[in-house]
Amino acid sequence: MLVNTPFYYRTIRNTTIAFGNLFNEIYIDQNGTIIKVPLQYLPKEKFVQRINYNPELTGEAIGIENVLPAMGFEFTGFTYAVDRKTNKMHRLHGKDQATDTELAMYNRTPYDVGFTLYIGARKLEESFMIVEQILPYFTPELTIKIKDNSDFGISTNIPVVLESVNPEILWDDSFEERRAILWTLEFNTKIFFYPDNKNSSVIRRTFVNLNNGYTDKTMDQIIEELVPFNANPEDDYNIKTSINKFGDFQYPSNVITKPGGITITGQKSTINYK
Repeated sequence: MLVNTPFYYRTIRNTTIAFGNLFNEIYIDQNGTIIKVPLQYLPKEKFVQRINYNPELTGEAIGIENVLPAMGFEFTGFTYAVDRKTNKMHRLHGKDQATDTELAMYNRTPYDVGFTLYIGARKLEESFMIVEQILPYFTPELTIKIKDNSDFGISTNIPVVLESVNPEILWDDSFEERRAILWTLEFNTKIFFYPDNKNSSVIRRTFVNLNNGYTDKTMDQIIEELVPFNANPEDDYNIKTSINKFGDFQYPSNVITKPGGITITGQKSTINYK
């Protein structure tokens, strides 16, 4: 079992909404009348079925000229983005806004999510009007910003890449009377998925015990602690280093203290204490 508690950051939902909003305000001039092109979340089969459907409504047939132009979109799959992989052991830190508890999680995982946009029109020129309001903004990518982890307050710039544009003509029973122009635009969005978060206490003091390699007796002890001691990760702070000396001998290594930890190299030297 991967985790023992449920978690959900709405990553796919938020990405889908953000993608749809890119095309939710497209208008065309239809014989002197400005109309908004409707947009729905529909798979291709349902979209084609709808533009070819001819039901009876209040005694009048609804023809193709009454349902077009229209747009539909759907997400089509996920692929792990190995080219955007980063150190899996890197940890992200945040704070629970309700309880003021420190949170931590391992690094996020990159995925490419495919989306397809369908454009249906009765006339070829109407389809050109719609397509020409989309293509200029993708070169071939357009970057949008989404809040993909509200628990940690993380917002990410997501590239939306236009990968292909394919027009086709859909003929119905009669080649002379009815047809629909269908454009299929394939997109790739580069998103991240986040693992479960954990309560995490801030490390405020560390101890390193040193010996000469020949005995288990501690010779010296290096202590590093925050100043001020109650500082949080987002605060300004320093790191104070002190040494408890238990013996005099030559160490087989250099000990270098610096913010963020202790680095030990393999060269011989003698540490002098005040």
